[in-house]
Amino acid sequence: MIKSLLIGTLSFFIAISPIVVLGLYIYNKDKNKEPKKVIAKMFAGGLLSALATICITFILRFLFPGIDKVDDYRGSMQLFLYSFCFISLVGVLIKWLIVYFFSYKDKEFDELYDMIVYSIFVALGFACAQNLFYIYNYGLVLGVVKMFSSIPSHAAIAIFMGYFLALSKLAFYNGNLKKYKKYMALSIFAPAFLHGTYDYFLFLANPVMIYIFLIFMTVLYIMAYHNIRELADCDIELKEVKCPYCGTDLKNKVAECPSCGKNLE
Repeated sequence: MIKSLLIGTLSFFIAISPIVVLGLYIYNKDKNKEPKKVIAKMFAGGLLSALATICITFILRFLFPGIDKVDDYRGSMQLFLYSFCFISLVGVLIKWLIVYFFSYKDKEFDELYDMIVYSIFVALGFACAQNLFYIYNYGLVLGVVKMFSSIPSHAAIAIFMGYFLALSKLAFYNGNLKKYKKYMALSIFAPAFLHGTYDYFLFLANPVMIYIFLIFMTVLYIMAYHNIRELADCDIELKEVKCPYCGTDLKNKVAECPSCGKNLE
């Protein structure tokens, strides 16, 4: 009984410790801290996204029997589709929907870096549920491996989702519809591509590919860190304001009202 309790406690610690560290790092980089209830909502959304992903992949396995038998088609086009569509696109799209509907239009999203915070905590909720599942089903060893591999990668990939969602909101406020659509698309397909690449390299299990995989992960972390720095240091506010002369809604601070032409500086 005591042994089982100790193992269970250790398993839980292994599952959540990197999540706590990464979450605190991202949260503390925010100059104007987001409300804790919003952070909790996003993390809970991440937990729900993990459950939704399991349900959808179960349905896909029923519809496409044998699609997850990676050992049978390692290196084939089927492995490519399995990595980039079955695993990557499904998981990323579900997390994207959580971020978009729970936070993108929320009044608390008033700074570019906020979207990285929201995306990260959804990803950390997802990673927490996933790691607990692997530990309790496959043991502590796999949990430790994922503690240093998949959890940081989930976070890094989520940074790209938040980064492009933030840029899309900025483009919208600036009235640039073309860039808005571009960044919206990138907020889904960029993380899906990165996630798919990560899974594809792992499933290949080729000794030569390990070096390419390590280079890929190094570049991924460097770019993710750059995105954090860029938005954390940005002072642009995304607050809706009104023209004091005619009352027109303005998406951002402008020098001149587009409706009445009054100088607003």
